[in-house]
Amino acid sequence: MIQFNLPAKTFFVGEYAALYGGPALLVTTTPCFGITWSNKITRHNESRLRGIHPDSPAGRWWLSSKHHRGILEWQDPYQGRGGLGASSAQFLGAFLASCHCLNQEPQLTDMFNAFQQTCKHEAGILPSGYDVLAQSQNQFVAINRQERVLQTYPWPFADIDFFLVHSGKKIQTHEHLKNIQLHASFIKELSSIAHQTQMAFINTNSNQLIDSINAYSKSLFTNQLVTENTITSLIAFHECEYISASKGCGALGADVLLLITTRNDAAKLEAKLRDEQKLILATSADIYREKPILKNNPQKALDFLL
Repeated sequence: MIQFNLPAKTFFVGEYAALYGGPALLVTTTPCFGITWSNKITRHNESRLRGIHPDSPAGRWWLSSKHHRGILEWQDPYQGRGGLGASSAQFLGAFLASCHCLNQEPQLTDMFNAFQQTCKHEAGILPSGYDVLAQSQNQFVAINRQERVLQTYPWPFADIDFFLVHSGKKIQTHEHLKNIQLHASFIKELSSIAHQTQMAFINTNSNQLIDSINAYSKSLFTNQLVTENTITSLIAFHECEYISASKGCGALGADVLLLITTRNDAAKLEAKLRDEQKLILATSADIYREKPILKNNPQKALDFLL
């Protein structure tokens, strides 16, 4: 038996720009998801998947090959709450288990290509794959397929912190992508803001980060890509003196809410959120800082991000 621990992920910015290969910035956090592989011989009609849907990317990948022996079992510390990359973590875990079965060294390029092949039959806009790329790395992950960038950053800001709060809602991303149509001018606008967010990390400019988070949130709202529930929450957060920036993350900003606060106000904001019985998923203290799961070779990235 072998256990694979896989970080959660959240799009700081770029969730829609990513669909067209544009820039995005994701954060990986703990607690981690888990997949356990056990080399058990399954009986006739016994499922080789436990807690993983057979029609999910991970399920399709695992069941597609007779070489993927044994049973995969899923552990979810978030109890099925959406927006944290459960599906992509499942795929990453299934890929690692398959490499173990085949006695192969897992490669980032092979993993990403396998994910794309598994998802290619889905209707509508295909998933970007940025989720699974980010979860194979650590800390903050900047991805831009158009410019063939895959870069990680620490949290460099000494004066601000972030909170990830669950909305209590859940959107099925694959269903959302079946019907969505986005204008090129909108994607260009989002890409520009996402680029500015990455530059804030490079320049260690907290004001630039705050401005870009708010600008991205405003653009999503203007283009009607935010649920009513999230809009209500963001209006309430906007009135809170402890919050400098806020946005919904992921499909329609529905599942996870990103809040930026000063470090001096972080404890006050945490107390307020807990008093209001908000579910805090992660903060700046929960950034995933373990060794990347898959090695990122910059020269190789230039090839597979095409």
